[in-house]
Amino acid sequence: MLAILIEHWGGKWPFWINPCQAIVIPTTTAASAKRLTDHTHEIQDMLANDKNSKSIDSHRLFVDIDVSGNTLNHVVREAQLAQYSFILVVGEKELESSTVDVHQRQGGRIGVKTIAKVKAMFQDLVETYQ
Repeated sequence: MLAILIEHWGGKWPFWINPCQAIVIPTTTAASAKRLTDHTHEIQDMLANDKNSKSIDSHRLFVDIDVSGNTLNHVVREAQLAQYSFILVVGEKELESSTVDVHQRQGGRIGVKTIAKVKAMFQDLVETYQ
């Protein structure tokens, strides 16, 4: 059965079943590397760990971080090849406004959203099996 699903989706799992749901990528500069890295870990905690919810219907999201130090283009390309459904880019501007720049796996840019809106979007995708 699993082989049929893999063949059907061509390795591009829908968000609700994808083990690589999202990745947070900081655009680091030497001056802000520590602050940006700390902020990406906070974003990961906010999205992946739903500590406030005691509901059985609560879903854990799989969110990774790439702080490898490679160029942004290289890291984004690696995330696309790894089939992450969403790529969240955080830079200085997003750090100041507590937002993330959201990109889809297919290369489409969704735009800048708050963390709460991103989490709501992810929860909706899980609940509707998309």
